[in-house]
Amino acid sequence: MIGKSLTFVPNSYCNFACSYCYLGKLTEQKEKTSDMAEQFKKIAKKLKDDGVIITEVFLHGAEFSTCSLKDSEDLLSAIDDYFKENKHYIKLFEKEKTINHLVHLKTNLYNLDKFYELFKKYQVGISASVDLPLRMHEKYRVLKNGKSTLEKTLKMIELLSTYPYFKQISATMTSEHLNVDEFVKDIYMLEGLGFDMANDFYIMFAYQSANANKEFAMASDEAMLNFYKGLREKLKDTKYAFALEHFWFKEFLGGYCNNSINCSNHLLIQKNGDSFICHRSQALKELKSGNILNQSFQEIEFNAYKNIQLLENSLELSKDCLECDYFHYCKASCVIERKDTGLKKSYTCALQKEIYKNNPDFFKADKQKARMEIDAFLRANQIYKHLDKRLPTLSSEMYEIKNSLENIIARDEILKQVYDKSNFYLSINDKLLELDLELDDICSLKRLNKNDEIKLFIKKDAFLINSKEVIDNFVWMALIGGDKQRYGEEQRLKIPHIATEYLYFNKLKNEALEVEGYFVIDISYFLRANVKNYKKDERNFIFFTTKAMREYHYEKHAKNAFYHIQAINLPFLRLEFIWEN
Repeated sequence: MIGKSLTFVPNSYCNFACSYCYLGKLTEQKEKTSDMAEQFKKIAKKLKDDGVIITEVFLHGAEFSTCSLKDSEDLLSAIDDYFKENKHYIKLFEKEKTINHLVHLKTNLYNLDKFYELFKKYQVGISASVDLPLRMHEKYRVLKNGKSTLEKTLKMIELLSTYPYFKQISATMTSEHLNVDEFVKDIYMLEGLGFDMANDFYIMFAYQSANANKEFAMASDEAMLNFYKGLREKLKDTKYAFALEHFWFKEFLGGYCNNSINCSNHLLIQKNGDSFICHRSQALKELKSGNILNQSFQEIEFNAYKNIQLLENSLELSKDCLECDYFHYCKASCVIERKDTGLKKSYTCALQKEIYKNNPDFFKADKQKARMEIDAFLRANQIYKHLDKRLPTLSSEMYEIKNSLENIIARDEILKQVYDKSNFYLSINDKLLELDLELDDICSLKRLNKNDEIKLFIKKDAFLINSKEVIDNFVWMALIGGDKQRYGEEQRLKIPHIATEYLYFNKLKNEALEVEGYFVIDISYFLRANVKNYKKDERNFIFFTTKAMREYHYEKHAKNAFYHIQAINLPFLRLEFIWEN
């Protein structure tokens, strides 16, 4: 059994004729609604037979409130009965949710007065769509006969503000809508009607769809960016400042369906059983994944995945996406939107990046995470493109436990000694310090200066690791620091070496102190001698090993590929430090 959210489309008709609607002529189809409840029951039973429990229902894809009140109540009652019958499953799959607000509705609000008591009876969550500034609502959100909807919509917003259950408003905006002063004025006006515009409101930008009812001007990158900046300036130090950064543009900032690598895990089913991925995909015949009443859920799910993969493969991905350090949030956004706009990236890209940069505590640029998500995206979707942007493909043997670095070390008596942290210690002003290995998750960072006394503790037995004689063995002490540089056959970006010094056994025997099996020698001179190579406030490293241990490490590299891959950086004890003048 699995739990799944279901977008159920009980009817196709919408009473509005919004210019930018991506469903176009699909919303002109009038049909009987008396069979909505029975069709839902059939679909829900079929999904359950296929091992799928519906955990919540979104009524979206047209305008539900154009159905008759009786037929609508029959459907909501059928959904309610389903939830009661399967409440234990739902609680299992949605552990953090209560059993309330399992039905959600996207509506243009025009008939809310007619449906208010019915929605309240079944605790339906309501998401309403308007246009802001409201002057644009007058222009864009008209009835099919061309008449204005603004006056009634305002009354319905006032009614919605009294609704006791989940409610929110979204504003759809084109390039004409982006007047900051008008927008803010209307935000305050709607707040005056009793609606919490800070917490229960968000913005959607209309994009140019091939199925739009009429021509309109989609907002440009620059226009969206300027709109956001204007709002930041206008609303700073107000109750809306936080909402602007985190709630109003939330659908573009990660965590939604349009931020998926492959969005096929979403499920929309029309009343007749035809299955799609989402409300947007209904307008694209190639994204129909089958009919749930005639096919298994597993087949529907597989078809959905392949459909998105095929659509992604037909598109080009922008260089901006392939090199973006925020890709792990955006994931190139909605594929349907990219198909329609032809932009090769999210149409809200500039806006998203600006919000990310302005809120670094919530959105962090992360090259490694971004590269991993880009790799996953390309492997799932654009399987024949951008091979040079993929991460290395590792053998499945890399994921066998026996081949982990820890297990390789455990099987090798010499490696166990090489990785023994008791081989070397440092003391800083007579305070003993354990050193780190580069494979440690956390390393110790110390701030050093010319007045510090730094001593190295060398275990005498370390000279015998991989060595039968100590006479030609030595401690290998190396400094690295400064700006990273790309060099060598591997062309890796590495911190370059500054200096290396060898401490032979006989020198230590003649000059070092001997304390409980350790040679103790002052190495402050070595650190001070290289001061000119340290950069202010930059991290540097000093490493310790022996000639024989270093040789064994590289011999193991040559013999064992699994060791080589995981120990690509030196397994030598080290101190990370910043030199303070």
